Amino acid sequence: MENTSTLLKLPELRSYQSDLNDRIFARWRNHDRVMAVLPTGGGKSLLFGAVAANFANRDLRVLALAHREELIVQGAHHLQNWVNIPVGIIKSGHKFQPELAVQFASVQTVVNRLDRIGEFDLIIVDEAHHCTSDTYLSIFERFTTAKILGLTATPIRTDGSPFDHLFDCLEIGVTTAQLIAGGYLSPYKLFVDPNRMKTKGARTSMGDFSTSDLARMNDSIELAGNLVGSYQKYANGGTCMIFAINCEHSESIAAAYNQHGIAAIHLDAKTDKKIRARSLEALKTGDIKVISNVGLFGEGVDIPTLDCVQIARPTKSLAFHLQMVGRVLRKSAGKEFGIIIDHAGNCELLGLPDDEREWSLQGRPKREKDFDGADIIIDELERSERAIEVSDVELEEYVVSPTLQIWHQSLPRLLPATRDLFGLHSSPVEFKADSNQFIVEMFSPGLLKIGLNKSAEINRALSDIIGVSVEIELVLANR
Repeated sequence: MENTSTLLKLPELRSYQSDLNDRIFARWRNHDRVMAVLPTGGGKSLLFGAVAANFANRDLRVLALAHREELIVQGAHHLQNWVNIPVGIIKSGHKFQPELAVQFASVQTVVNRLDRIGEFDLIIVDEAHHCTSDTYLSIFERFTTAKILGLTATPIRTDGSPFDHLFDCLEIGVTTAQLIAGGYLSPYKLFVDPNRMKTKGARTSMGDFSTSDLARMNDSIELAGNLVGSYQKYANGGTCMIFAINCEHSESIAAAYNQHGIAAIHLDAKTDKKIRARSLEALKTGDIKVISNVGLFGEGVDIPTLDCVQIARPTKSLAFHLQMVGRVLRKSAGKEFGIIIDHAGNCELLGLPDDEREWSLQGRPKREKDFDGADIIIDELERSERAIEVSDVELEEYVVSPTLQIWHQSLPRLLPATRDLFGLHSSPVEFKADSNQFIVEMFSPGLLKIGLNKSAEINRALSDIIGVSVEIELVLANR
């Protein structure tokens, strides 16, 4: 094996990455298999590199695993930059270089070569929420003395599969809300189509909506027109990534954009890799304004200059939802905020990108369901103010889940539980301002659920009532 000790450089980590790195190594004192969570845009690849460099710096062998070719090639490139040594690729079509200390591999190729790839001291799994299959378990059991790290932004499977048979413990890093507040991710504006895509009656396949049913229930031409209209109204001519149901829908959407003079292209897994690469570069430079894709860019795509995402693919998968909206939260120079346009109703069903979520190795965040099918997060939050900027748009164009009607139905039953959780005993505050009645439910200072149709009076009144500066967290439709 090549001696690496004089060649390595250690990546410079942000404070929150360094903290998570330290906690991972502390866990390895008593456990072998650790899953770690960092949100989309939190810098998992940098943490990946730091952990790998630590092992390689001690002349220990590292095997990184991914499930898609783009993730493997991209991951090997990033890892080589971080550790400053050659990184081998174990995958069909690539020359096997067993002498290299650090390897990035296809899961399936490793399974087929378990008896001839040698020993490794560290196994790192990229996008580890995919590793519930027996394939991964067979790899883990092959390298019985190795330390194992699974990295993911979303430790949850649509089918609810647990991870506790694969990992011993879970280490959770910062939240999306904290990354936005710290200036590491971009703030966002969310626009939700009041005439969301149809999902009622769609069958469920492997825990998610049947794509064939979704495609049948939602007219592609009508939907394409809606997307073009909302892009023209809210995206200000910026670059946009669209997530579509299937290829037919995606192609119709791209065609509609081009018919309106907006440069667009459809991409899917069958599109030539060179075309895909050129299209992404053209999107980054603005030569293409819109990419409509199917099944390609939920993971492993870093386009900080992306201005907007349009969601035209309903899903029950929280992981997929967060990956889609997370594409636009990367920071770039001159980017004031990312724009999310949700035509699918996913934000109502699955929540906002920066909602607080409590993860576990059982595979599901702890949630309470309201009584109309939407999920309301009642996890305990830090007692600090958390605000989303209220944009100057009409209320029916800025609708944040759940609707005011759902809050009216659900809060009387949810409040007792949340008051006990926070140790609070306050009653809802009711008052009038500008001839309109508002209802304010005070969960804790800085965590307020508000029904209103104007905001300036509310900000001032709430500041007086609870004694701290308040900004509106949720803007809801009129009663």
